[in-house]
Amino acid sequence: MKRLPLVLLSSLVALSGRAANPATGGRTFSLVSAKEERAIGESAAESVLKTYGLYKPEGRTARYVVDICQKIYAQTETASDPITCNFVDDGTFNASATPGYMIINRGLLPYMSSEAELAAVLGHEAGHLTGRHINQHATHARMASIGMLVLAGVVASQSDSPAATNAALAVGGTGAALGMAAYSRAHETEADALGRRYMERLGYDPRESVRMVRGMEMYGNYQDQVSRALNPANNNVPGLLSRLQSSHPATPERIAAAVKATGEPVPAVPDNDTAGRTRFMDAIQGLAFGPSIKYGVERRGELVLPRQRVVVPLPESVVTVHTPPAREGEMGNWIIGHPQSGTRMTVSAVKLTQGRSPASLLKEVLPMLNDGVQQMPVWAHGTAAYAHTATFRYMNSSKRFRIIALPAAHPVNEVLMFMISYPDEATQAREDAGLMTILKGMDYVSEERAKRYQPQVIYTFRAAAGDTVANRASKMPMNALREELFRALNSLQPGEEMVPGQWYKTIVDPNS
Repeated sequence: MKRLPLVLLSSLVALSGRAANPATGGRTFSLVSAKEERAIGESAAESVLKTYGLYKPEGRTARYVVDICQKIYAQTETASDPITCNFVDDGTFNASATPGYMIINRGLLPYMSSEAELAAVLGHEAGHLTGRHINQHATHARMASIGMLVLAGVVASQSDSPAATNAALAVGGTGAALGMAAYSRAHETEADALGRRYMERLGYDPRESVRMVRGMEMYGNYQDQVSRALNPANNNVPGLLSRLQSSHPATPERIAAAVKATGEPVPAVPDNDTAGRTRFMDAIQGLAFGPSIKYGVERRGELVLPRQRVVVPLPESVVTVHTPPAREGEMGNWIIGHPQSGTRMTVSAVKLTQGRSPASLLKEVLPMLNDGVQQMPVWAHGTAAYAHTATFRYMNSSKRFRIIALPAAHPVNEVLMFMISYPDEATQAREDAGLMTILKGMDYVSEERAKRYQPQVIYTFRAAAGDTVANRASKMPMNALREELFRALNSLQPGEEMVPGQWYKTIVDPNS
């Protein structure tokens, strides 16, 4: 046992290698072969495509995004390596890179305001590839694993106590995880710098990267507002450990670093479109906004679930978000919050196996219900149908809950589950009857009508004299936080107004 650390360290040296990195000018220590690296990329890209698929690959927006992606990568030091740019039908705000692939979510574009900002994001992702950050992550993980074994071996060689060995493993694991988080922050900083290099090589002003990061900050602020609306009673602040484990530097730090590297961006002027704002706005005109229509669409006063052919009426002033599914074929979750009362409802879909009913499903999920499940009439095409519902309290929580199971019109083996939480008994007593009255208006729709529903879409426009943020935002199809979203979409600070002649974007409902 005493020879174990030496054996492991010898193996580490034998497997390792240091290769020159033309992008960073340094040498990269690696325990991961090029073949393994490529396999990591292919597996990650395949998983994303299987879940979300490409967004209209022959459409104008997809061709535009893929073209810029390929042009950016052509400016890199590894331009001769093959690259695949995938524009995927994922409505969340993100772009990512994995060996051999750059993946751009549809949901990223609404929060960009010019071609140069998009180029800055794509340059950043290309920087992760040329910096070989995935390789370094994988190498660091292997080193951490070997290091923990070495630590455990050292402890075990000095002690016969299994507890001491387990403690060493635990401490080593925490240290390795924190080390990897810090490593990731360094990667993000390096990718920012490389991204500015690549966008400048392609002819864009690198100062536009400052505008891009500020747009990310605006998006983050909006998401904080959404989170507070969905969790009005939760004022928890992340602790020191959470901050240490953060994989990204704080956005203000990134803004400061970008300004230090490039200086402040030139103010956008309608007559001097060096950032490609007009081209970008033209390319995203009509782009779907929010989750894929197969998961549903929020409208004023209702949530439409076309796949299940159900329309759910919504109370006024609710905040609605969708969390993506873990696997293809699932709906994910719709989370609906009423900030004024603290009431929250989660809508999901559950498959029924043969012999199960909505009522029996509730009792399986919550055995404590016993005989407390009741029928709940809903009106479908003017004909009474039935859901099943029950109220309950979970252990010693002050919260009160109601659960509803509604058979979907399609597929026939699927049930919609509504989990409603009230912050306390008094709120339930005050709000439950009214909410139940609203939900009893749930309706089934025909297959033909369900197929006609479309997602919300981006509408780009030049501001006219007299246009105001409040007026434009008030027409958006969301049920709450309309002005906050409009400002996030257009990187407008609180109180800032639109400039006549400049490009902006809003959200419209094509189903109206």
